[in-house]
Order: sequence, then structure tokens, then C-alpha cells
Amino acid sequence: MALTEKELGLLLSLLQDDQLEKQTFESLGQTLQHNFAKQDHFRVSCALALLIQQSDLISGPCQRIVALYFLYEMYRTESIHMNPFISIFVHLLNPAEETGGKKPEFAHVIPKLTVHEKYFLTQLLTVPAKDLFKKTPWQVMNLDESCLQMGDIGGIQVSFAEHQSEMPQSSRSGIPLVIDDPDLRRPIIGGDAPSPAKAMQQLLTGENPPVEGVFQPEFLRLVPPLHT
Repeated sequence: MALTEKELGLLLSLLQDDQLEKQTFESLGQTLQHNFAKQDHFRVSCALALLIQQSDLISGPCQRIVALYFLYEMYRTESIHMNPFISIFVHLLNPAEETGGKKPEFAHVIPKLTVHEKYFLTQLLTVPAKDLFKKTPWQVMNLDESCLQMGDIGGIQVSFAEHQSEMPQSSRSGIPLVIDDPDLRRPIIGGDAPSPAKAMQQLLTGENPPVEGVFQPEFLRLVPPLHT
């Protein structure tokens, strides 16, 4: 299920293109679809989901907004409710609130979106404006905040909550194996930290990569009573 090193290199070349912020979303989507077949979409989307959640692996708002668009583009022809990564979108738009001045546990797993990123994402999830995909990432990130009208995703949230309630409690209790360090100022124990490129290769490629792992309660079946 993991990406090959070649596929990861191709994905990163799209996200790290020097002209990224000047290309239209329509053009970026066409390039993505040209390079990755439909059977590759889930694996690529898993990689994108991890990159979006790791603020130290994606540099700059334009890269993150394009990564969000790619995650949408992979399943654009299907109903948004059928997108297997809808939970990423919902949690990004509804981060856990602080209570009593204390941040929720694992709040750093979900990055905080800018106003422009929230606007763009709500547009993707509802009815995108006709000219939205004709814009470039730079144009979206520089829109006048006073003119931004967030899309109504209430129906999507309700549908997601209903779907979640039908899942076993054990499935809803897991957390990713890869969690962003909330304090990057602490010294690295055991040597220097790997470069972002090396870190992404270690997290996203190879056999049983960390991106596929999850820490959750183990399901155990009780031993049946013995009859004597």
C-alpha cells in the first residue's frame, strides 16, 4: 500500500515546484491525474494526509493548500460524502477547542488553518465558485479576508458524525503512529534530525511504513468457559 520512492519523488516534485504558486488549480489537478492512475489515488492520498498534518514537512501555505486540493481532486468525481478522507477535512475545519486555557490532548496533530485555507476548503466541500479552479494558490492566499464567505458544511458534518457513530468504539479510539512534535526547540536525542526529504522517505515508503500504522485498542475475544 505504500508509495515507491519513485512515486514519492514524483509527488514531492509537484508540491515543491518553484512555479507552484503561479499555476492554476485546474492545471495542477490535470498534472496530478496525468501522473497518478486511479488505482494509485488511495496510496497517494494517504501520503498527502500525513504531509498535511506535519507542519515541518510542508513549507509554506501554498504547498499546504495545494496538498488539500490534491486530496480533494483524487475523488472529485464522487460525492464528497464518499471521499475516504472526509474526516481530515472535517477535523481541519473544526479543531478541538481549548478549555480552561489548556490545549486538548494531541491538539497538535491537527494543524491550524489560515482564514484563506478554511475558505478554500469549505468551497471545495460545498459548491465551488466557477472561477475558483482558474485561480492560482497565490491568488487564493491573497484574497481580501473581508470578502471571504465560508461555505456551509453543516450537512457534511452531520453525515460524518452519523457514519462515525456506526463504527465500533475500538475503530474510533485510534491515533496515528506519526505525531507532530509540538516543541521543535527541544534538542534531538541520538544525533541530528534527518532532512525533511529523508524523513518523508522513511515515513512514506518501504515495507510497512509508519504512515500505515495506527495505535488503537486491541480486540480480544474472551476465552469460552470450559465444561467439565
